[in-house]
Amino acid sequence: MIIKSLHLRLFGLAKVLDSHDKWVRGNPKGTRADLSGFNLAKVSLVESNLREAKLTGANLSFADLKGANLSLADLSDANLKGANLNEANLFCTGLTGANLTGANLNEANLTGMRGKTIVSFNSARHFGYCCDGFIRIGCKTMTVQKWIDQGAAIGFENDFSTEEIETYMDWIRRML
Repeated sequence: MIIKSLHLRLFGLAKVLDSHDKWVRGNPKGTRADLSGFNLAKVSLVESNLREAKLTGANLSFADLKGANLSLADLSDANLKGANLNEANLFCTGLTGANLTGANLNEANLTGMRGKTIVSFNSARHFGYCCDGFIRIGCKTMTVQKWIDQGAAIGFENDFSTEEIETYMDWIRRML
């Protein structure tokens, strides 16, 4: 980790991102970004192209990733607590074990988050996740379709607030 941190300080995040962008575009002089385990808390990565980047275990808490392209990236075990992922492209992004507590996922592209990929969130009262076509919120597990069809009624039956129901249903719609 000390070597990685030193490398990032010596060469700079901007150069890593520039090299990664070249790699994504097929330029042989580019290199795939591997920021696994890096502390990128509170960093501004607005509209960054991080497609297919390795960010396993990275600390991105409170980072600004608005509009960032994170499609096919590996964010497994990453800390995204409080991160701004508004309008981010998370198509087929690996988020297994990621902490999304308080993350802003408004208008984020979450398509392709099926199969073995687990997408999760934390709210003030409940932990929720989607995996293999099922969604669990709190202690209720049902198919995605059943949540879509009956989610509001189930929420009211289980004393979810109106705001919680709206938040959960918005999150569920993004799974489609």
